[in-house]
Amino acid sequence: MAKKAAPKKKKPNRLRNLYQALEDQVRTQLEVRRLAHKNAEARGDAAEEVWLDLLAEHLPHRYQVGKGIVIDADGRESDYIDVIIYDRQFTPPVFNKLYIPAESVYAVLEAKQTLNRENVIYAAKKAQSVRLLRRTAAEIVDARGTVEKGKVKKPFRIVSGIVTYNSSWDEPFGAPLKNALRTLSKNQQIDFGISVDDGYFEVDYKTGAPLVTEFMKTRALAAFLIRLLAHFQKLGTVSAIDYEEYSKILEP
Repeated sequence: MAKKAAPKKKKPNRLRNLYQALEDQVRTQLEVRRLAHKNAEARGDAAEEVWLDLLAEHLPHRYQVGKGIVIDADGRESDYIDVIIYDRQFTPPVFNKLYIPAESVYAVLEAKQTLNRENVIYAAKKAQSVRLLRRTAAEIVDARGTVEKGKVKKPFRIVSGIVTYNSSWDEPFGAPLKNALRTLSKNQQIDFGISVDDGYFEVDYKTGAPLVTEFMKTRALAAFLIRLLAHFQKLGTVSAIDYEEYSKILEP
């Protein structure tokens, strides 16, 4: 009697395994910082550095990562932002990355230990302080010739998110999160978030009420990094800064 052929073993998915190892590493780093610092502010600062290092290492080089204050040509400033993802080619930062021109910003993230109502609203207000700034758009000269101001791409909506270690809710991305999101104004809207212990979520506001899409807990970090790039892909490149507008500070 002929022997049955042994079932073929599934080939390991190396990319999935690499992301899982990275997720384990980030979770450990965040946990170590929680245990090492008794002071809540110190824990927050330490966690913030984990997210900054992660993004700086895994985003394409066109995207710069820093923390600080976003400014505009009128001299207005945002609140202090934990994580700013920006484009350095058209709009260089000022004073060693402390001040980032509004025109260069792709996304702003708030880093917290816990995902809860208070922190969601706090992150939303931080995002609003950036979105309310004025962004200029200059003429562009390239192979096509000069693209005049009236025809240049208008500044896109800046993306915002919240990055955390865990969630305070029994249902991490359920009714309590959705209720918090419903209270946000248009300029405060949070687009995505991650709780490393619970998963990753995205929010769609097109239908009016926030529609939350959840990603598996075991794929949280992979979803966060891959989907963030998907957001940026849709945004395209930032508008070129209009230095004529910024030159107004030189006037007596």
